[in-house]
Amino acid sequence: MRLVASIRQEAASRGAGYAVLLFNLNKNSAIQPTVTIANAQRTSFDATKIVYGKNQYDDSKNNVWTGPVTKNLGTLKSTFTINLPPWSMTVVKLQ
Repeated sequence: MRLVASIRQEAASRGAGYAVLLFNLNKNSAIQPTVTIANAQRTSFDATKIVYGKNQYDDSKNNVWTGPVTKNLGTLKSTFTINLPPWSMTVVKLQ
């Protein structure tokens, strides 16, 4: 993944699957980085995105405790573009 100043990233592998943790540190703007799983054992994966973002944080300031949002992304290749909402933590699970 190309480094963007307002993104922090971590990744882990398990068997033939991966998890990518992406933090968008920009409080005001969504970012759409391109992620590449280098040397992936497979060319496509079933993908799920789990997001905890500014909306959930803003709810917590009003004593409303909203959980992360999960979305099935279908099939993704080992290189994909992902939308990171403003000020968010996003986990992409590739299985």
